[in-house]
Amino acid sequence: MWGKLFCTSNPAKSEIFINDSSTRQFTPHTFTVLPALYDVKYRYKNHRDTEVLTAVSSSNTSVAKLTLVDTTIWKEFNYSNSRIPSINLSCIAIDDWNEIFVGTSNASFFSWNEKEMHGIPYPNILSLTINCITFDNHGALYAGTPNGMVYLYGSTWITYDSTNSKLPDYNIHSIVFNEGNCYIGTDKGITILKNWENFTPNIMYNGKKSHSHDYCSCR
Repeated sequence: MWGKLFCTSNPAKSEIFINDSSTRQFTPHTFTVLPALYDVKYRYKNHRDTEVLTAVSSSNTSVAKLTLVDTTIWKEFNYSNSRIPSINLSCIAIDDWNEIFVGTSNASFFSWNEKEMHGIPYPNILSLTINCITFDNHGALYAGTPNGMVYLYGSTWITYDSTNSKLPDYNIHSIVFNEGNCYIGTDKGITILKNWENFTPNIMYNGKKSHSHDYCSCR
């Protein structure tokens, strides 16, 4: 028994390729085909080719629907066209100089200034995943991980974890600064570190940075 393969795309009138061969047809279009697994690809000017595997069964209609990326608006970065260290991106932040900082889920951390990508050495003693990135009012960079918070002081990463702080939870999902306070979102609610921006990270205690703040937690 035959089946049907309905090909549709955004934008419409994309050229249809099946199993790497042009059909000389354009979306939307319905093909009558034998039951099988088909590699359907669409092509449109100034858009990135996009493909999908679609299974067709007897007496049924399968839909291969895709949206193509407009490359005049969007620029894609991957291993083949850039020096991007990872494609498993988890968070993005932009500083006051329009430099883009990117965290990943596999311990890679890098920045991009629209010309070059730069890897940033990262203290992987905390975690392989970077949940969030932000900047305080002085432009210092902070990152939240499943095992604590870190921030870049000069060229040194300073950790803020279970060994030197009193956070109720160390899986940091978000960090926000407002009126001198640091607000930290975790699995156990929001923690406020009061007067955070008055903190001087030069003080050492047993080889760790000493953090002495008033804590306020809420759920």
